[in-house]
Amino acid sequence: MCSSDLIQGSVVLTFLLTKTGEPTEIRPLSGHPMLVPNAIDALNQTRFKPHLVHGVPTAVRTMMTFNFTLPEPSSPESASKP
Repeated sequence: MCSSDLIQGSVVLTFLLTKTGEPTEIRPLSGHPMLVPNAIDALNQTRFKPHLVHGVPTAVRTMMTFNFTLPEPSSPESASKP
């Protein structure tokens, strides 16, 4: 278990979406500092369709929110049921 396993919340990242749909120049705007690396990792694994202006792929600055939530604790009764 890592230390960020017990933290939940949102992280907002701003980034440049390249002409090829890759996120670059990633910067956190808000969120718990321990969740930011996980949000950046998730963003780096994502590929987007390029933004088109008059049919031409164009780089664009945008932002994305990543929500981290903890699972609901299971009750002892539900854990013992088959």
